[in-house]
Amino acid sequence: MFQMHSVGEQAPYDEEDSFVNRKNFHSINTQVVCDATLRVIDLVAMWPGSTHDSFMLMNSVTGIKFTEGEMPDGWLIGDSGYPLRPWLMTPILHPATEAEQRYSRSQSGLMQMFSRITTASKAGVSNTRPAGQIRPASCPIPARDV
Repeated sequence: MFQMHSVGEQAPYDEEDSFVNRKNFHSINTQVVCDATLRVIDLVAMWPGSTHDSFMLMNSVTGIKFTEGEMPDGWLIGDSGYPLRPWLMTPILHPATEAEQRYSRSQSGLMQMFSRITTASKAGVSNTRPAGQIRPASCPIPARDV
């Protein structure tokens, strides 16, 4: 799962401050969920740039389904901005044991692998208007060489 900010050239007219992200520019915070083969399985592009990533997840269809136990056959991988959940694997900030260190290396490696889709997706996203929650079947992200 990734969060990325779509940057616009012009600030929105309504609720302008909410679109200012932590890096102090206008954006829309976008959530991308993909599977182990980097196939996008969910995309949410409707929250202003100031919206916290974990808030987006918990209010998305994917987050709600995982919370309600409707998607028990898998896990999501997130960065340290997300809370630990039974279905959400986040990094261990200070791994103490060998097992924790192995987990941290694996989790970090997966996050790096999945970040390739974020890089490819950013090249095709430049609209500052909230597009709502869309399903990949109706709005596929084209494959790109990274």
